[in-house]
Amino acid sequence: MANAVVHCSTLLGLYGDFLDEEQRLEEIERFNRIADHLATATLAARQLLCTVVKADSRIGAAEAARRNGGTKRQVYDLVDELRRLHLAEIDPTPWDELGPDDVRERIQTTDGARNNPVFEGIPFWNMHEMGAPVDYDAVIVRLDFSVLD
Repeated sequence: MANAVVHCSTLLGLYGDFLDEEQRLEEIERFNRIADHLATATLAARQLLCTVVKADSRIGAAEAARRNGGTKRQVYDLVDELRRLHLAEIDPTPWDELGPDDVRERIQTTDGARNNPVFEGIPFWNMHEMGAPVDYDAVIVRLDFSVLD
């Protein structure tokens, strides 16, 4: 089944001994809640989200279509699904306001948004910045959060 979740149970691979037991249990609960929410997205939408996360939200709709072997219209449909699930959206900045290094029609994750009900404003997809390698394909696409243990 494409949407079967494997929950995390310790998060030691991600946090090591950094958290006390109460904090660890809270984080495990939060991560598993996010895993269950991700399972509501289609496999194609999770594959696109994984592409966006691995590109650090520096990818536009046209490039995402090329990378994922689809059309730009298909990418927009998937982004619409991700937007409804509070996972990603198209950057609303008008083209004429973009700088020379900005990506047009950039797909951005919404985990850090203050009003995000899923992530509560915590930049979840930056977990690789904690120093531990993160297998985003396993976490996002295969919904295997146990790789963080």
